[in-house]
Amino acid sequence: MWVKLEQILIPNAFWVTERANPYFVLQRRLGHGKKSFSSLLVGTIDTVFDTKPPPYRILHQTTNSEISYLIAVSSKSEDILKDWEWIETNLMPTLVNFDNEKDTTNFIRCKIESLVQVVTDQISETSSGSTSSNNNDVDSAISKFTKLFGMPQEEKLVNYYSCSYFKGKFPRQGWIYLSINHLCFYSYIFGNEIKFVVKWIDIKEMELDNPRFFPNNILVITRTKKYLFSMFMKVSEVYSVMEQLANLAMKSLISDEKHYFSNESFNEFRLKSSRHSNTKKPRTSSILKRDLDARAMTENYKITFRLPLNEMLDGSLSCTLWTQFNKQHVWGKMYLSNNYICFESRVLSSLTLIIPLRDVRSVEKLDNNSSGHIWNKAIVFTLSKMNIIFAHIEEREFLIQKIVKLLAILENETKEGFDVLGRYNPLSKSWNIETPLNEKFSFADVSPEVNAKELVKLNLWNLHFIEYGRGISCYRVAKTRDLILQGIPDELRGELWMLYSGAINEKETNHGYYERLVEQSRDQHGVAADEIERDLHRSLPEHPAFQSSLGIDALRRVLNAYAFRNPNIGYCQAMNIVASVLLLYSNEEDAFWLLVALCERLLPDYYNKKVPHMLHSFSYGSASKRASQQTTEIKELIQESFTKFSFITANQIEKLRLKHRMKVVQNLTDNSIKNVVRTLQSYPLISKFLTYDEISAVYMILQEEQLKQQYWGRFNNTNIVPEKVDGHSSCYDVFKIDFEQFRCYFMQYFPWISDNTDFLVVRVFKFLDENMDGFVNLFELLVCMIIFTKADVEIRLRFLYAVHLVESLTIQRETSSSTINEKEVETASEATELLNQIESPSTPTTNFQLELKDTFLKKMPNMNEIQFINLWKTLFDIFTNQAYEQTIFDCVAKIGNDILRLGYLTAATNQSQTNSVGSEDFLNQSDSNSSFQTLSEDCDHIKIDSLSIQSFNSYSSVDPLGEMEDSNNQLKSVNHHHSDKLNRLNSLEADWEISFEQFFGILHTQQMLADLFEKKVDWSLVLGKLKNPDKTILERSMSISSTTIVLRLALRFSTYYNEILIRVEISTPVNAWRRVIEGVSLKKLNISSYTGDTFHESPLFLNFYHILINLLSEYQIFLFFIILDVSTAFILGRVCSCQLGKLCMIEKQKNDQIIYSQLLIQTESIQVSSYWTTAIYLLSPYSLLPCVAQTTSIIHNLLIALALLSATNGLRLISLLLLALLCLNSFYPLILLPAVILLIEQQKHLNFSKSDSFNLNSSRFSIFISTILFSIFYSSFLFGSFYIENGSFQFLQSTYMFMWTVSDLTPNIGLFWYFFTEMFDHFRDFFLWVFQINYFIYIIPLTINFWRNPSFLMTISLIIHCLFKPYPSVSDFALYLALLPQWTHLFENMKSTLVIVCTIVTCTVLAPILWYLWIILGTANSNFYFGITLAFNVAQIFLTTDLMFSYVKREFYLKNLQLYKLCKKADKTPKIELSF
Repeated sequence: MWVKLEQILIPNAFWVTERANPYFVLQRRLGHGKKSFSSLLVGTIDTVFDTKPPPYRILHQTTNSEISYLIAVSSKSEDILKDWEWIETNLMPTLVNFDNEKDTTNFIRCKIESLVQVVTDQISETSSGSTSSNNNDVDSAISKFTKLFGMPQEEKLVNYYSCSYFKGKFPRQGWIYLSINHLCFYSYIFGNEIKFVVKWIDIKEMELDNPRFFPNNILVITRTKKYLFSMFMKVSEVYSVMEQLANLAMKSLISDEKHYFSNESFNEFRLKSSRHSNTKKPRTSSILKRDLDARAMTENYKITFRLPLNEMLDGSLSCTLWTQFNKQHVWGKMYLSNNYICFESRVLSSLTLIIPLRDVRSVEKLDNNSSGHIWNKAIVFTLSKMNIIFAHIEEREFLIQKIVKLLAILENETKEGFDVLGRYNPLSKSWNIETPLNEKFSFADVSPEVNAKELVKLNLWNLHFIEYGRGISCYRVAKTRDLILQGIPDELRGELWMLYSGAINEKETNHGYYERLVEQSRDQHGVAADEIERDLHRSLPEHPAFQSSLGIDALRRVLNAYAFRNPNIGYCQAMNIVASVLLLYSNEEDAFWLLVALCERLLPDYYNKKVPHMLHSFSYGSASKRASQQTTEIKELIQESFTKFSFITANQIEKLRLKHRMKVVQNLTDNSIKNVVRTLQSYPLISKFLTYDEISAVYMILQEEQLKQQYWGRFNNTNIVPEKVDGHSSCYDVFKIDFEQFRCYFMQYFPWISDNTDFLVVRVFKFLDENMDGFVNLFELLVCMIIFTKADVEIRLRFLYAVHLVESLTIQRETSSSTINEKEVETASEATELLNQIESPSTPTTNFQLELKDTFLKKMPNMNEIQFINLWKTLFDIFTNQAYEQTIFDCVAKIGNDILRLGYLTAATNQSQTNSVGSEDFLNQSDSNSSFQTLSEDCDHIKIDSLSIQSFNSYSSVDPLGEMEDSNNQLKSVNHHHSDKLNRLNSLEADWEISFEQFFGILHTQQMLADLFEKKVDWSLVLGKLKNPDKTILERSMSISSTTIVLRLALRFSTYYNEILIRVEISTPVNAWRRVIEGVSLKKLNISSYTGDTFHESPLFLNFYHILINLLSEYQIFLFFIILDVSTAFILGRVCSCQLGKLCMIEKQKNDQIIYSQLLIQTESIQVSSYWTTAIYLLSPYSLLPCVAQTTSIIHNLLIALALLSATNGLRLISLLLLALLCLNSFYPLILLPAVILLIEQQKHLNFSKSDSFNLNSSRFSIFISTILFSIFYSSFLFGSFYIENGSFQFLQSTYMFMWTVSDLTPNIGLFWYFFTEMFDHFRDFFLWVFQINYFIYIIPLTINFWRNPSFLMTISLIIHCLFKPYPSVSDFALYLALLPQWTHLFENMKSTLVIVCTIVTCTVLAPILWYLWIILGTANSNFYFGITLAFNVAQIFLTTDLMFSYVKREFYLKNLQLYKLCKKADKTPKIELSF
């Protein structure tokens, strides 16, 4: 990319020259693309100084000049080479003709800048007018911030600074990023990366100090950790920004207010007025930083002049004010906002002036004095005929234009309640605004002394008004403060309180607002109104004003109006006392605005529903101290405080308020969590199953979701704090979870894998939503989580039963719902009462089950036919996609059919008792070949999938639907004598009902269903899913697969690739890709590939490789191998989940007695084991390196994995076909044949039988058929190879005989090469037979002992396949290593795990080292390398025996449960000897 010429003083600093000519140099950043010390050093410097230039650049330089010029940069070598070629083609022929170097540089400058302009114009055309940032540094910082910390686009970066972070005792230089909601830090020093994120709301304290050694420190303290930052360039600016952001976060947390930042500059006036300033900023700040500064200035402005909260500062400038009382020009600063002009003198508290723009008539400029000392004057004319003169205004013209513009805006605003002449029209009302109550009610015992003092103070204030003015635009001077210290007379208190509190500003801009609030709040009834009524007569009860209805009514109106205005505060204790005092000296409306100013501006956060206990404890402590002290006059307190603390300003008070606000908020949050958790623990259902920490963890997850919604708006109406929580609301109602978020949570803790749970989620949500507001709270969510994760089978079934009783939910499955009769409504109302019964905490009892049955589990109403059909459909839905889905559906269909029959039998019995007609007589009169009708015509709209219908029909002696149709046809064909039978049959449908006890008993007739409902879920796994609901096991596997693809590509294009190709542990004579290429090359030359000792695979594989090489390029072939390797990993993961699911079901069927859970395979561990199987194969170096080397073992492993998966699923033909294909290259895969056949037979037996294991005697014929099929497939492939080779069996010599004779003694990780290198030729044939027979002989006893568990037999067979074949590689080891997570339930009984793991890791590390010493350096011999391979194989032998021992031991425990219990109780283990 071409850039404008930029001078480079030191062109070779951290740059390496790649190409050069007399005028240009192409350079690369030092260390780029390499892993070395130089790359770490340069990367560290770039991180510390925030200078990460593109890694490639082109400089223009001349011979006689020391200055170089940057003309092009690029992040890719291809792009920079294109620019270099353009220079050599277009510029170099012209530059040769120049004699002067200066002319050369000027020509290059002109040419490059024209190119830059062309590129800029093209970009502007394509962007179609899109705005771009003025600051590239800020844009790059925002991009870096988003990428480094994974922040969404909604999280806005405010600013970033260079600093050091103390990790331990050592500082780490890096960058601190300050965003709206987070404090982030990143450092990269010599390859060591430090990165963390802290929320502003988690900060308890921030301190700014200056120690001796590391100045400018900022200490940030959170709940759990301390962070120390130092060495800032502008520590005061950083600390100020941090304070502002923390303050905004705390305010939003307390008041539930979300603060928004504008993207426009706040003070056009200030920027305009200071355009002549020569100060130069080192770096332009971001728009948010400027907006944050504007907020800070606006807050200080409003605090200083007591202005309304919605006032926004427009700008400020220095000027003088002409004071009429002393005829002087006072220097100070003018502030202009949207409604006010304010002035403050340079001398603190000397003079302030507030001019409302609503009182300004016009503004004009005045001529300068002839002397020239007073210049640029402007005069402001007010409606009160008070003329105010400002002088020494630098930008007078702009100021006047700005004020005129603001006045025009005010005039154009329509004011509600005013007529066309600007007169206020009061509302018609049945009440009047009360005047100050002291005027109507006063104490009669006031002494003459007090009256005299009041009169003196009143005269002093009147004189003050004459000199300095009266009203909002009066001059506020030091004398004003002195008069206030002397005391305010009662007659002026209301007026002066309104003036100096700023309440007068809000009143004057909101005419009629109080009256409208009173009218709107009169009919409002709530908790606040009730509390106000209780406290009305407690307000100054000694004062006669509040013993009268006038005072009480006025106080009621003021308090109700404010509670209606600000529901976040509502009404708090002691507000009635404050309002009572205000009503004594102010009229009713003024008292309201004074209360607003006090609660919202002067004492923010004091009156707050979230902080009552903190304030009450503080008030109680202060009151107890004052009670023991003597009475003190308020005047004395004011004078003493002013004498001692007159230096404290309003801004300092605000800073102190912020400092303590953080601590208060954190304490409030901690106390809130404790209160909620303790309240939840008072419910027996929750305290039985969940601990304090587990409940707290769920609370924190919900709080995190709430913060995300507040920060970034990720979830609509999710986890929203209610607008107002009254006193009757439970403390756990702070979280409101809508349906979408509840559904997301439900899918994370739902114990069964299903895609058809939508209708169940709707039913559960409606059942939990007691008040029908569309939300569930924390308590209801926890109850649902407990029932589906920890509760026993009876509680779960009762919950499902109760959920389907509520027919008033109006849930439509396919078509419109049917009409609900009165009986169904009554049943629904009984069901909805179930949850209410457990929502009242009671005293915990010793017998939890009894108490639970007395609340949640009792009084279950009967269920009608339509309700049961819905429940039956739910059972089919929740078990979709389970292992052995067909078998489960058969069980569900059988219990459904039995329950339907039982319901009709109950209905017939009830009718026989009512109509004196016995059910037996009714059955005899009906058709003998038919049974009761099962599905009512009202439920025809409910659709059950074909698999469910098939399962239903398989267990029904007669098809119920067909039976009903046949029965109806017969009834229609008979005479009128049988019409009453049809009516009786229809009446059975209306009386059909079952009880929960009947449903529970019939379901337990199918042990598989009972076991599924007993499934428990680990709470820690549930919490992990709730924290990351979008990251499933499949997604994590996909994430790992992408990572491993990148690793394989990186190694393929690294400098280590050639070394990987020749490693003997990876490439052997039978799987090396270079031998494949040689074999294909010979075939292309019409030379037999089996000539010599080159290729050792069958002709079928040779032709496959030939097609592959001809169709694909070298890199495409490598990508093909990566795809095969990743596919193998996912297939092995699927094999693991299928086999574990099968074993889990078999064990539960076999062990129907109660046994220890740690003995059985846990169903929740199936997916975890599958994930680890995939991850280990993908990330293991034993599979990664063979893929990089493109060994044919990748293809062989894929075929084995496919054969395993096919056999596990009972696909006989495919699995035997794949195994026969594998046996073409060598006879060693024959060892897998018994396990494959047994897997097929096991799956076949599970599909058609109910027992726990299959019988070999009954499967002999099927095993014989499988063996014959394998022989046929193998023979077909063998003769096909013979046909491909034109009738030659020469390939047998290069495949089978090559393996049998071990003619190639290249070292590998096996045992053959060293033995036969040292073996005498006389004994070679004998030991060849011994070694080859040793490979096959183990499979016979292993099959005899482990035929009941063919998946375990397959794992042991794969280990033997890796151990004892002559040419093993690490890819063979990787195959069975990935399957080990399938047997995690055996690991606890293994004895040598640590020794095995350490030995394998040590051998893996030492093998290449000893090879290098032996082959390259020659300082070692073959004994060294063979010792490592021998140890590696011994470790695998130990692994095999340890696994078999653990398997036999566990089987012994399962058969001798009582012995296992006794040993566990005594903490001993019985001795078991491994024998076959």
